[in-house]
Amino acid sequence: MKPPFLQNQFIFGNERSNVAVCSRWTTRERMKEMMEKDIPAIMEHVAFVANLYSPQRGLDVIVRNLIACPWIDTIIMTGKDLSGVTKEVNALFGGRLHSIGVDSHQDRTEPIETNELVRDGITWTIPGTRLRIGADVPLEEIEKVRDRVTVIEENTVEDVGDAVFQNSRDCIAVEGPLYPPKILKPDLMPGPYSVHPIRAKTIADGYVELLYQILTFGKKVHTHYDQDTLELMDLIVVITEEPGRFEGELHPSMPFDKAHLRDYLIRFMSKEKVPDVSYTYGNLMQEYFGANQIEKVIMRLVADPNSRAAVISLWDPTEKSKSNPCLNHLWFRIMDRKLFLTATIRSNDMFFGWPENAYALRSMQEYVRGAILSQMGHVMDDPEALGLGDLIIMSQSAHIYEDCWAPAKDIVAAHRKPGIWFDEKGQWIIEPRADGQINMELCDPDGLSILELIGTPVQVMKEIRDRRLVSDVGHALWLGMQIGKEVNKVIIGNEPPPRLKDLEALWSHTPGDVKAYARQKVHLERLKEKKDEEEHPGEETDETGA
Repeated sequence: MKPPFLQNQFIFGNERSNVAVCSRWTTRERMKEMMEKDIPAIMEHVAFVANLYSPQRGLDVIVRNLIACPWIDTIIMTGKDLSGVTKEVNALFGGRLHSIGVDSHQDRTEPIETNELVRDGITWTIPGTRLRIGADVPLEEIEKVRDRVTVIEENTVEDVGDAVFQNSRDCIAVEGPLYPPKILKPDLMPGPYSVHPIRAKTIADGYVELLYQILTFGKKVHTHYDQDTLELMDLIVVITEEPGRFEGELHPSMPFDKAHLRDYLIRFMSKEKVPDVSYTYGNLMQEYFGANQIEKVIMRLVADPNSRAAVISLWDPTEKSKSNPCLNHLWFRIMDRKLFLTATIRSNDMFFGWPENAYALRSMQEYVRGAILSQMGHVMDDPEALGLGDLIIMSQSAHIYEDCWAPAKDIVAAHRKPGIWFDEKGQWIIEPRADGQINMELCDPDGLSILELIGTPVQVMKEIRDRRLVSDVGHALWLGMQIGKEVNKVIIGNEPPPRLKDLEALWSHTPGDVKAYARQKVHLERLKEKKDEEEHPGEETDETGA
């Protein structure tokens, strides 16, 4: 019998063997090829070869399959570990394995206080680790696996072969209990297939909102991984205020810890080629194509700050490439003395991959900004010379795998704070008139008047709609409510206020941009001063106001 769950993620050998090989980040195809080159008949002694990329997702499936296959009692761990999964393997099986990553500082095998499994919402976990096993699996069944299975680490193919022959035997395959992964049934709403914009101040804000958007409006798509996903095409997230350097604590919505993120940031910028790993972004950007594209971008923008050709390409269309990197294209652009970065990701795991990508891209954006300033003779932290602009990430296939729907829903429920964002197209001042018409004045983000509309409420609202003068849905709805409320006051004979400030009520009911409101109040004061000057031309007052 074969392990029953996600079978297309395994390479099977002798189904009666008690030994399995886990190659971590080294692809299972590559591991099988290397083992058979050393020992051609080795798969006759191995039940299966599988990868382990994520401690949150991978170990859950492994444990469920080990419960279903009780004759498997030995796992040989080998291959590169680029996400620190070894720490969780040690915690679960009581081993002392070492994390073999790009650099020695990536060893995440520090001891933990306890290896006791505890309930954490819908999962079992071990405190201090990222281990997640669905709580639908009985604890006693997990403990049986922990007692039965021995994990052995071998770093070379030859040692893997020796360990296989020393430990393998044929067994009677008697199926154990089956605990298929519990999949949340999503409540989906209709929506467009493509182009879904999100604006957020921070990566955490953008992450929570994109999870909500995909869980609410995503299209269900079955993948070659034998899993369903919820997917949106061309989801664009704009991050406006995230610092360029990661410091302090991670937001609790993040699906990883600080140590994991720091490792990822280092690996993202490292140009080292990792043996037996398909690719790394740092290598693709700096060595793979025979040029350091990051340095070329820096020098191009130093020579021509107005350049629109500061591009990094990670896609290799030739037969040389044996992999398809998810991050394809980076475009750097300086506008208004700020460095902007637009990244295109063709296929994006939004639950685990997107937040890693976002932090790494923001860090890289800050690195390029600092290098440009240094080359131009400025202090690296001088925002007046060159500030940090928006980070724009377009995820062409923005998807969440079915086993992440439930935790994504929990994150949204705990951390999403819907409200109205500051509308960068401007804010409106509304002046109802006694004749049933309204006067609406649009102010830019600095509080300066840029447009005035006069007409009936229907005429004005159509003008705003047709000219796309409001970008935030919540702002548009609030604006419509206020227009209707003030017009009703005129109709029923109540005296309307001289001017209605839509932001004053807006900011008192929802979290907003206090600075923007302050700018709006300054503008209102300017208008009042202008009106006073028009009504009392030529009058001056002394400092006491007398």
